[in-house]
Amino acid sequence: MNVSRTTLYLIPKRLYTYAIGRFARFRVSRHLIPWYVRHYRIDVGEMERAISEYQTLLDLFTRRLSSTARSFAGEGFLSPVDGLITASGTIHEHWQLQAKGLPYTGTELLQSETMATRFVGGKFVVLYLSPTNYHRIHMPTDGLITGWTYVPGRLYPVNRIGLLVDRLYAKNERMITYISSHLGEYAIVKIGALGVGTVKTVFAPSQRELRVRGQGGVVMERENVHLAKGEELGHFELGSTVIVMWNREASANLRLSVGVGDRVFVGQPIAIV
Repeated sequence: MNVSRTTLYLIPKRLYTYAIGRFARFRVSRHLIPWYVRHYRIDVGEMERAISEYQTLLDLFTRRLSSTARSFAGEGFLSPVDGLITASGTIHEHWQLQAKGLPYTGTELLQSETMATRFVGGKFVVLYLSPTNYHRIHMPTDGLITGWTYVPGRLYPVNRIGLLVDRLYAKNERMITYISSHLGEYAIVKIGALGVGTVKTVFAPSQRELRVRGQGGVVMERENVHLAKGEELGHFELGSTVIVMWNREASANLRLSVGVGDRVFVGQPIAIV
């Protein structure tokens, strides 16, 4: 085990995330906004508001875009987020989500053997959201949210250093949404990370409430919520990772139109019929 990996295990991740989150909510944090925008080269031209109108760092992190910044008019399956594709491929019984990492099982990631079985033979993409990116998550298709799962876990970083942790995405806290659409069934797995203690959705309770309800265990709920293509599904407070998974039947009709190393924008087609 090298020094970087040892540090990852020893750092008080939950306390660090809490402290960062608290600071980002205080108005004094707004003084860091100009530096943050310059440092991460954020495109101010696509923001909904002027920089001076953001009251806190969290306000900036969870910013909305202007109405003309993105389009959801494309055909096929649209990207739910802005991000970098770090992995893609076919879901086998044991499949690779991290470069040079140990393989995952679907049950490890989804915490449901029943749901995992439905996705074996399907396709997946992993999208990493950096601090530069827009952090809201949108519907890739018209669809019916049929259920969701909250899985408690660690808050390891999801950048290159965090990927030293084997099976990182099965260890970190996550929120999984299952969606039925005209293109078939798919899941959007939203991974928490260091500094990202909250993944909010438009249909489920807050993660703080879910942690209390679950008392350290998995929370699963059925839903019957319809959202249109492009509608907001939720958002991260800071950046993190999204995994899109299609089941076997949906994957038979879709061809990935992007690959590892591609940067994509929300609303851009990433799979076509």
